[in-house]
Amino acid sequence: MNSEKLIVAFIGLVTLGIFSFIAYTSFKTPVLSDLTLEQVIGSQPHTLGANVNEAKLVLVEFSDFECPYCAQVEPVLVNLVETTPEMALVYRHFPIPGHRYAQLAARASEAAANQGKFWEMVSELFKISPDLTEENIKMLAKDLGLNEEQFANDLNSQETTDKVVEDSNMSKTLNLNGTPSFYVVQDGKFEKLDITSINSIEDEVRRRLGLSEPQSQPDSTSETGVELEPVSEPETQIEIESVPVTE
Repeated sequence: MNSEKLIVAFIGLVTLGIFSFIAYTSFKTPVLSDLTLEQVIGSQPHTLGANVNEAKLVLVEFSDFECPYCAQVEPVLVNLVETTPEMALVYRHFPIPGHRYAQLAARASEAAANQGKFWEMVSELFKISPDLTEENIKMLAKDLGLNEEQFANDLNSQETTDKVVEDSNMSKTLNLNGTPSFYVVQDGKFEKLDITSINSIEDEVRRRLGLSEPQSQPDSTSETGVELEPVSEPETQIEIESVPVTE
């Protein structure tokens, strides 16, 4: 009788463990196929290139204005869009906790967007990424010819904050652990890209679009054989700015 009880108890524990694992993984890992295009790119997306509803490929970037690796890759992405008319680029905010001015910079780009200068502000913010301060950000608005009173109001508005929070929430939904992070939307599918170098972004996009091979530089390789493209530094391998782990 005792052995029967033990068997029943064992089966019960195994069953409970299986259901607990399924429940955990269901909450931990989102089902990407269940996400809509609007959820992926945001309700009011900032895009470059082709119309997102017509593009053969949409590259979604989650970025942080204080992330040095994001600053390295941004001009490369813009150039890729300009030379690849079949694609669209979507910029989404992922300000990493611990970056003092990342949230403010993200709001500044949204405030600039209200005056039609989102991408111009993005470019300027990355140029001063190591020296971001509230004063410098406001100076950028002036240099871009923005209405400074409107910019100041929009910078701290609830609407602006909500836009940044929307992006941040999606980064949490996707369990992103650092910046820059990339996803691609193609043929109705949403997939994470594991990018290891600047040159590999172009390679992957062109491969997925069925375009000719990019002009690579075979002598620009790392010790592990990962191809690198010299942009501003001899080696411009993309690293990931990690999200701090909190207890």
